[in-house]
Amino acid sequence: MQMFANGIVLTSQGIPFLHGGVELMRDKQEDHNSYQSPDAINQYYWQWKIDNADVFAYYRDAIALRRAHPAFRLTSWDAINQHMTSSRPRYGVVVNRIDGAAVGDSWSEIIVIYNSADNYTHSLPAGDWKVAMEKSDPAAGNGRVVSGSVVAEGTAVTVLYRD
Repeated sequence: MQMFANGIVLTSQGIPFLHGGVELMRDKQEDHNSYQSPDAINQYYWQWKIDNADVFAYYRDAIALRRAHPAFRLTSWDAINQHMTSSRPRYGVVVNRIDGAAVGDSWSEIIVIYNSADNYTHSLPAGDWKVAMEKSDPAAGNGRVVSGSVVAEGTAVTVLYRD
């Protein structure tokens, strides 16, 4: 769930904010306002990086994806309004389409599917699309080619693109 939530943050427009240690599955032992709590609550346990290596790798890869593609980092409302459209094809699903070519991205078209419900089959525009992220994992897509439709898993971010 945490990776899904921050997958939305890292593939959305605007400046992303990640809490310190989120990539390590940091736990503050249910202290929701730890400002004056002792080090035992606020410290980082670096063993968590090893214990949660898959989560750490996810954040590393999602941040790299964002940094590599300016289409995820549009800098004004006008740019977002001109080059991105959003739709809600059904309950629990939001689909963003970004015109990457118009903003100088190496990906000419991008589709981002946020699915908080059960698996959803999304009909794709004609032609071949490459999968950059599925199951909220940037490493899972590996550029797999799909056409016609794609199944966006529940509680996950799916990113597709065309060169």
